[in-house]
Amino acid sequence: MTFDKPAMALQWAIFSFMPESGLLESKNTAHYLGMELASNILLPLTTELALKGLKQREIPDCEVLRTHDLLRLFRSLSPETRASLSTRFMEYVSDDSNIWPKPASLLAFLEEHRNDFVEWRYLEGNLHGLSSAKSAFHYCIGAVLDEVYSD
Repeated sequence: MTFDKPAMALQWAIFSFMPESGLLESKNTAHYLGMELASNILLPLTTELALKGLKQREIPDCEVLRTHDLLRLFRSLSPETRASLSTRFMEYVSDDSNIWPKPASLLAFLEEHRNDFVEWRYLEGNLHGLSSAKSAFHYCIGAVLDEVYSD
């Protein structure tokens, strides 16, 4: 199984959950809360799948790490891939004046959000921290998928 295609599909689903997308307009508070919870669970999961897809691109027959830890997945990539991905992410983030606070680096972002999927799916941990990182997560996912499909 390759992980990059499900990551792309999930990223689109998450985008459609966002109220500003206009794709799912709902005045119902329960619907809005459901979309918010779903996107908060799917953002780190999508990042995980994208990182696993990037690792598969590097080493096609590798055994994929069985972890949700985003930092561990990032560190499993080659130094060259990590450097390229970090540069790409910071270029994307630096162009968006709406992201506050801006991540200092991709490494710092992944370290801060390394276990968000586990924490959010069980509604434990820093539940407010992920909501403020949504845009940065989208840039992270985009940077990883762009890296997967770069020549």
